[in-house]
Amino acid sequence: MKEFFNTRNLAIIGIICLVALFRLLEHYFGINMNITPVMAVSLFGGAYFSNKKAAYLTPMIAMLLSDIVLGFHSTMFAVYGSLLLGVLLGTKMQNRISALRVAGSSLASSFLFFIITNFACWAMYYPTNFAGLVDCYTLAIPFFRTGLIGDLVWCTVLFGAFELAGKYVPALAKSETK
Repeated sequence: MKEFFNTRNLAIIGIICLVALFRLLEHYFGINMNITPVMAVSLFGGAYFSNKKAAYLTPMIAMLLSDIVLGFHSTMFAVYGSLLLGVLLGTKMQNRISALRVAGSSLASSFLFFIITNFACWAMYYPTNFAGLVDCYTLAIPFFRTGLIGDLVWCTVLFGAFELAGKYVPALAKSETK
């Protein structure tokens, strides 16, 4: 356990927690534009944690803590499941992080989140027919647009800042544990 708490992992946890705080601030100030760092945090944790358990647990814990403050809802299973898929996509980038891979993973995770969470909304709140499905996805397009923008911006900030910091702080440059 002591090996887990190294400079690199503590920096990753700190970044995830600080960025997750933005989700709370967005709601606190009533912005609610769906430009939260949640999926970017999942991709980031998956990409940089060499410990798979930490990769999956840290973003989930950050999300759970913010949901305790913001409140729970009936489609949380779809949101959390989508975020776990984001972590999985992030793990596929480990040791092969590039701007193209980050952008591709960000786009893929945004689409998965949109498809999965809105399917859950349709199943729970809309008529369970084709017209209801079309209505659900059509009404969700504005949220998809802002979510996609948020994911791309936050992935750029997180991955870019961490890679830049790794050039100046050797302990961040590569994993110290397996």
